[in-house]
Amino acid sequence: EEGYAILDLYSTKDKTKTNVATGMMLNDYFFSVDGKKIYIIADNTEANANEYLYSVYEYDIEAKSLTKLFDSVMPCLPPPTPLMK
Repeated sequence: EEGYAILDLYSTKDKTKTNVATGMMLNDYFFSVDGKKIYIIADNTEANANEYLYSVYEYDIEAKSLTKLFDSVMPCLPPPTPLMK
């Protein structure tokens, strides 16, 4: 569908590709300060999308797990905090 994206992580060391996110309308993504996690900001496509326009996810690179952290009215996050390590 139009606007939806796939986000993959490629390891130059192992020459492997890992899917991080599929079927999301991605707005932005960035790595944690220590490089162990990826934070993703995507359009909220759930029932509460009229109240919260965006959803924020955390992808743990080692565990290969994607977790929804919260919904937001802003398409950005505050500066990194100790929670984002």
